[in-house]
Amino acid sequence: MGVPAGAPAPPGSTTVQMTFQFSNVNSSNVLDVLINWALDARYACYIAYSLPAATLYLVPDSGSGLLTASPTASNSQCSVTLRSATPIGSNFTLVVSYTFYSGFVDGVPGGLPVAGKGDKIIFGGTNELRRVDQPRHLAGVGAAQSAVGPLRGLV
Repeated sequence: MGVPAGAPAPPGSTTVQMTFQFSNVNSSNVLDVLINWALDARYACYIAYSLPAATLYLVPDSGSGLLTASPTASNSQCSVTLRSATPIGSNFTLVVSYTFYSGFVDGVPGGLPVAGKGDKIIFGGTNELRRVDQPRHLAGVGAAQSAVGPLRGLV
């Protein structure tokens, strides 16, 4: 599902670059960013960056498993491309280019009707390399942009 690498974005999609700043990542193996209408990995735009592998992954629509972004990965909600990954001491900055598809931007993940059409929440966190299909240890992320709809909160 999604758009093949190198293909133009479909009509109605929105492309934006986001910068996420994580602090105190020394004991972490994975940096997570989940963008969805709820804390749910299904039908989301959910990325995981593996520090040991220096690789960006996108979680597929099912909410489990990983798609490698080499250089781009897509599900039916979005496509992602890693622009930069920079460690600075115990901190880490990820810059990711997102293309959000119209169904996701309009607030209908996977075709499911939801309240607050268009609203999205950005969840961020770090964890050890166990399971990356559910966020843990939620922490703040920076530079969230409203291109995916009005943001209700930044956890």
